[in-house]
Amino acid sequence: MRSIARSQKGATFIEILLVAAIGAVLFGFVVVNLFKVQHTTAVGSIVNTLLADIKNQQIKAMAGATEGRVSSDSYGIYFQATKYILFHGTVFNPNDSANLTINLDPNLSVATTFSNNTLIFLQKSGEVSGFASGQNTVSIQNTAGNEQKTMIVNRYGVIISIN
Repeated sequence: MRSIARSQKGATFIEILLVAAIGAVLFGFVVVNLFKVQHTTAVGSIVNTLLADIKNQQIKAMAGATEGRVSSDSYGIYFQATKYILFHGTVFNPNDSANLTINLDPNLSVATTFSNNTLIFLQKSGEVSGFASGQNTVSIQNTAGNEQKTMIVNRYGVIISIN
């Protein structure tokens, strides 16, 4: 009797496990990279918002905006770890009802090297009050993803670098 060779079709259990393991590893890489993109986007978004707020405060100081007060004033930003506060005047007053607080996402934090954590733009000129080289940065950090952006401001209130 001749033996007929049977061809078996299909995959063994080991082959199926190997393909599943490779798929799981690839899926893991995709998920990790998606979270990284989300953290980068969160930092980029708050940096863009902060840039707009810095420019707006400087423009109000230069234009002599009164915002309903009798006279024009200087404008500034007071930084805290989880928020920043837009204010008017040459000194931050936490009790002023005209202050506008911008709260950050819980995974974000802000740090600055400005004296007293305050960036103030002088009335009319828009220059940074009490500017000191080396004390002119604002950093936004995502504590979950270790993403960080640092802005450097020159004496004229211009953002000269974001890295």
